[in-house]
Amino acid sequence: MVHVLDSLREHPKFNQILGSRRNHHEDVRSLAKVLSDSSIGRQLPLWDDLNCCKTPLLIIVGEKDEKFKRIAQDMCYAIDGSRKTGEGPPNDIYEMVQISKCGHAVHLENPLPVISALRRFLTRLKPGRLSAD
Repeated sequence: MVHVLDSLREHPKFNQILGSRRNHHEDVRSLAKVLSDSSIGRQLPLWDDLNCCKTPLLIIVGEKDEKFKRIAQDMCYAIDGSRKTGEGPPNDIYEMVQISKCGHAVHLENPLPVISALRRFLTRLKPGRLSAD
């Protein structure tokens, strides 16, 4: 958790981002509870289900977030037995994208490449591929 906070604090717009979040969430304790309750560490593990996955997945990680890059690579391996580095052509089921110049909070630290990755991913999906099996 400390590494994530350090990554965010290094962002040139950290104070602006922090200020905008505080403006939207007056009750800091409630916000902290929501974030804690929705933490990935409190969610049910789905690792055993990944090799049966038929719903396309876009896995986005920051290049400086070593922990979640490893987790993303492990997810790719669990899906089809291959290691993805974030480079190369997308797989039919998943695509892993590394966003440069950011750590854990890619959507805040470098949002334009995130939007671009989402647009590319959604555009290449065939009609009907978004339905869960």
